[in-house]
Amino acid sequence: MHFRYTAIRSITFPAILVAVVLCSADCATQDATAQTGLGPAIPAHKKLVAFACNTVEPAYLREHIGEIEQALPLDGLVIFVYPNDWGPRRSGQEDIFFGGRRFTREDFSQALNDLKAVPFKKFTDNFIQFALSARGSAAAENDIGPDLMTNGQFDTNLDGWASITPGLEDWDDTDGYPNQGCLIINSAEDADNANTNSTPGAGATIPEADGVTQYKVSWSIKHVGGGTGLQHVRVVDNNGGCEPNPDPAGEDPCLPFSFNTHGVPGPEWAEQSINFTPNEGATEINFITYGGGGVAGRNRLDNFRVRKIITPPVEHGNLDWFDPNWSGIAENGAVLAQLAREAGLKGFWLDVEHYAGTLGQWEEIFNYSARPDHDKYSLAEVEAQIQRRGREWMQAVAAAYPDITIVVIQNTGWGHHNMVESFVKGMMQSRGNATIVDGGEGGYSKIAGQEFAAMRSGAESVHQADPLLQPIQYGFGLWVDYSPNNYGGWHTDPADFHKNYRSPAEFEQTLYGALTAADRYVWLFVWHPDLWFNPIVRPRPLNHQCVLCPHEKVPAAYIEALRNCRQPHDPDWSPPLQTGRFVWFDDTVLVEGSTIDDSARILLENPGLEQWRQGPEPTPDAWIVGGEGPQILRDESVVKAGKYSIRVTTELSHGHVIIDQHIPAAAWAGKTITFGAWARSDMKGVGGVEILDFIGNLHEVSNIGTGHPGDGEWHFVTATKTIRPEATEHVRLRISAHIPFIKAAE
Repeated sequence: MHFRYTAIRSITFPAILVAVVLCSADCATQDATAQTGLGPAIPAHKKLVAFACNTVEPAYLREHIGEIEQALPLDGLVIFVYPNDWGPRRSGQEDIFFGGRRFTREDFSQALNDLKAVPFKKFTDNFIQFALSARGSAAAENDIGPDLMTNGQFDTNLDGWASITPGLEDWDDTDGYPNQGCLIINSAEDADNANTNSTPGAGATIPEADGVTQYKVSWSIKHVGGGTGLQHVRVVDNNGGCEPNPDPAGEDPCLPFSFNTHGVPGPEWAEQSINFTPNEGATEINFITYGGGGVAGRNRLDNFRVRKIITPPVEHGNLDWFDPNWSGIAENGAVLAQLAREAGLKGFWLDVEHYAGTLGQWEEIFNYSARPDHDKYSLAEVEAQIQRRGREWMQAVAAAYPDITIVVIQNTGWGHHNMVESFVKGMMQSRGNATIVDGGEGGYSKIAGQEFAAMRSGAESVHQADPLLQPIQYGFGLWVDYSPNNYGGWHTDPADFHKNYRSPAEFEQTLYGALTAADRYVWLFVWHPDLWFNPIVRPRPLNHQCVLCPHEKVPAAYIEALRNCRQPHDPDWSPPLQTGRFVWFDDTVLVEGSTIDDSARILLENPGLEQWRQGPEPTPDAWIVGGEGPQILRDESVVKAGKYSIRVTTELSHGHVIIDQHIPAAAWAGKTITFGAWARSDMKGVGGVEILDFIGNLHEVSNIGTGHPGDGEWHFVTATKTIRPEATEHVRLRISAHIPFIKAAE
């Protein structure tokens, strides 16, 4: 059996909440911990910081910081600042500072005034969110234009609406949203097919359409009375355009009605909306409504709106590293650094992850293969240019705020998925007295303290090889309500805490382990930031993320875990795990092309995993075992073919175990290959195969192939990849098992 513990260097995760906690005054002494076998208390210089995708803003903090500090035992927040001319629609995800728009200090005068006025008392370590995917633009007007409808509110009448039959379609002054007055259709008990539509006298007049410009069209609807609530709203223009097209009910395009296109309405007012692109030449947008048959009951409609979507200027997107105007990005860094310094903040929360929706052609700025002109510059040339830009950016930032702290998430690039490390190297060259922290987003799902220690060891092993990177400090991110829908939602009833990925007791132990391994910062990510910061009036459901939403408050037990995590704990703690977390693999195949059949020529060494190297830790010949806490076994009892299979698991609470075979890249450059293996497991989506090629030390992984369904039977899993023509060294054929954290049954 194989018990090697190797930290994998290719873990990346999405990003969302950050938190910071102070040591309690009654921390136990070192002598007491030695007597009890517990680890030492967490010192006060280590902090917990809180960060969410819709982070809090200065104006909100100015009013509510007292409430937040009283409710949450944290040390700081990540804050989003907007320029003065930004409109009211704000998500905290616009990512505006690393693009082509140049900012000045005066552009943020309102945010700076608010930050200076925030009466921070407990939160000592606060940061400005600074993402490098330029997805937004600070246009003077809002990103959604004004409403163009003539009469979509029904405040006083139904003027401009056609096909009005009293008793079937009526104006109702007893209800409405947001104001009194609405349209009620199918108002008679046994009526059928009541409908009405706006005319130019009620609809929206638009500039002559170019076939590209989009409009956000929306309406509010409510079902009353009996029946099923069948309804439909269709959007049309005056030049043959309509939505939906084709009709989802299977009818011809642009018929005046169909059923349930936008969902069956409920008993409360709810807004529905679409983005609509009128046909070129259109000058009007109107609505057609349909109320269902007599068995469908009645619907009320209100608040029909047509608003132009203002597309951010492309020139505000990311710039190429070679762009002659790139100095503006460094200047933006200096502006924000000065703001952070004046406001008394620690520095930047530098998010280097690529996000969809980046403006312009330079979408994935750290992905060499995604460059539109990646054949114009070699990898070495691009990496050198990125390092130069990192040096210029950091030089400007450090000049404005010499002792700034910058936490880099996902991490500082030590996993070598992309060219982030080149930018960080440039930062380190000109950082002066600044502190650079690897944010360790790979800690999101970790449980026990030794897992954080191993993750840090993996990063340090990369950084220690380069004196430039050795001063980097290390922190970790924790996802509090980890993937809630995988566990039936986030459970806030104490009787169901054990159903969450981490119960409060487990969360407390995990916090202790992360703080122990970190130099200074541990940060918390959550799907439910409204509960923590409450930046809006009411908690809102997180569609497709938590089926139990909305929640009323953060359970007290999780708050207590934050308070208690700094006290002495067992440093070797790990949770009880379910036994039998195994994946078996057998009979691997590599072929040229995208199809594997019985006639395919086998191109691997030891494809059946029959030959094994002997010793205290036997491993299959020609294969390299690694990953996180790998445990492998040559198994004779569960076999697909031949005498042996390989059984895979991890000694950790969870981990990615890999078994690789290397083949020369030169022999396969520019060719498509398919790698496959037989796999067996009762855990869904855990076992599979991958193909990785490398350009220098940067790798690219095949698209997700066929994964195992988790039915306990043998299935053939495959991955296909065209090896990049410029691939170097070796291609790795990977047997991959992501062993999940599964708690022992209580």
